[in-house]
Amino acid sequence: MATQEFPPRFSQGFRCESRDAAEIAAAIDAAFDYRGDVTLLLDDGSELHGFLGNRSWKAAEPFVELFVAGVTAPRRLPVHKITGLVFSGKDTASGRSWETWLKKYRGKVEAQARGEAVEAVGLFPEPLDESPAV
Repeated sequence: MATQEFPPRFSQGFRCESRDAAEIAAAIDAAFDYRGDVTLLLDDGSELHGFLGNRSWKAAEPFVELFVAGVTAPRRLPVHKITGLVFSGKDTASGRSWETWLKKYRGKVEAQARGEAVEAVGLFPEPLDESPAV
């Protein structure tokens, strides 16, 4: 079963600038699942760069919380002040999907079948200790 991935447009370098609340909301939701830094474009022309750690659509005033480098507490910003969003940082989990692991696993199994020496092929990198529990 294939895992669901972001639409390709929601990847590093994607930029959304819009006054359409639905477009900004979709970009914020994708950024919340993105494992890299983003840059928020604000209605006063400023930009904030950091990791989007939280968002709430149900609050009286919907907001996002951004972890800015060098600042301990997240910065809370009302969604209505966000006019754009850039996926500016590298997605730190990119390339670590199930499909990538499975492709590597199958390659090792095939190499082992051809008689090539390969590192452990199972789900675990080392054999499990099969001694009985005490």
